[in-house]
Amino acid sequence: MSGDTRYCAFLGDPARKAHMVSRVRDQRALGRAFPLPYLKWRTDGGMVSLSGALAETQDPEEFTARTGLPIELATLCEGLVYMGVEFGEDKSTPLGLAMKGGDAITGFAMAWLEAIPVGADLGHAVPCFMHSFLASILAHDFAMAAHLSPAMRACGERILGLWEREMGGMPVASKEWRSLRTEALRAAEDPGDPWGYALSELVESLTWPVHGLAPEFTPILQIFMKELRQFLAAPFLCSEDRALLAQSLVGFRELGRAQRDPELSQLPTETLLERHPHTKQAVLASMKPEMQARMNAAKQQAQSESDRLLRHQMDSLLSFIETAEPSPASAA
Repeated sequence: MSGDTRYCAFLGDPARKAHMVSRVRDQRALGRAFPLPYLKWRTDGGMVSLSGALAETQDPEEFTARTGLPIELATLCEGLVYMGVEFGEDKSTPLGLAMKGGDAITGFAMAWLEAIPVGADLGHAVPCFMHSFLASILAHDFAMAAHLSPAMRACGERILGLWEREMGGMPVASKEWRSLRTEALRAAEDPGDPWGYALSELVESLTWPVHGLAPEFTPILQIFMKELRQFLAAPFLCSEDRALLAQSLVGFRELGRAQRDPELSQLPTETLLERHPHTKQAVLASMKPEMQARMNAAKQQAQSESDRLLRHQMDSLLSFIETAEPSPASAA
C-alpha cells in the first residue's frame, strides 16, 4: 500500500454501509461468518470471514473497490478478535463450530465495522495503529518491559522516528532502513533473556517503511500476541514447568533460525533439533499433551489480563477509525 493511496469508506454512501453491515450480521446469525485474520468468501454455505461477507468476495482488490476500505484494516480488525478467542466443536451449529471468548473481545467483531465513518479515508489507520502499538511495547510499564534489551529498545525507538517522518510526508532514504535492519539483526544475535526473544523478533520484523509493511502487519502481530499470552500464563505454572518453558524458548529460537538458513532449511526438524541436544529435550517435553494441558490451564488463569491488554489495542485501533479524516471523494 502506498501512503498516497486514498480511500472512501463505503464509497460515501450511508445506505451502502447499512446494507453491507447488515449482510455481515445475517451471516453471523446463520453461524457462517467468523472473525478471521484473512479475507475468506465462498458461496457453498461454508465458513467465511466477516470481511468476506461484507464485500462478498475473496479478492483483495474487489474488496477495496466495493467497500472503499483498505484490506489491511479489515484483516487487522478481525485478526485482533481472532487472537483472543478459541474455536471449538459445536454440533448444534450449521458448521459444527463455535467461537468462545469474553464479551469485550467478541464485541469488537462488529464494533469496528459500526464505527467506520461513511466517506472516511482510512488509509492511515493501520500505520497509525502500528506506531501506537510499537510505542506501547517500548513503554517502561509494558508487561514484558524488563525483558527488552537496551539495544533492541534503541532500534524500536529509531523505527518510531522513521515512521513518524514517513507519516508526516517526509522522505526516508532506503539506506536508513538498511542500516537499521543491520543494527536490529546484530542486536537480535544476543542470546540474552529467553523471554526477550519475542520482543527482539517483533522489533526486527518492523524495520521497514510503515505503509509498505502495513499489509504484512497482522501476521506479525499475531505471532507476538501468542508469545505475550504465553508470557502472561507463565506465573501460573509451577517452577519446573517455567524452567522447561524458558528452555524450550531457546530451542524454538535455534530451530527457527536453522529453518531460515538456506543450507539447513531442507533438513528434517528432528535433524535440526539434534544440532542442539541441550534444548531438544525441552522442546519435545513442551509439546507433550500433559505439558500442553498445564499450559492451557495457566492461560485460562491469565485470561483476564490477556483480554485487558488485547482490548486496549482494540480501543486504540477504534480511535483511529472513528477519527479518520473525510475522503476528498466523499465531498464531491
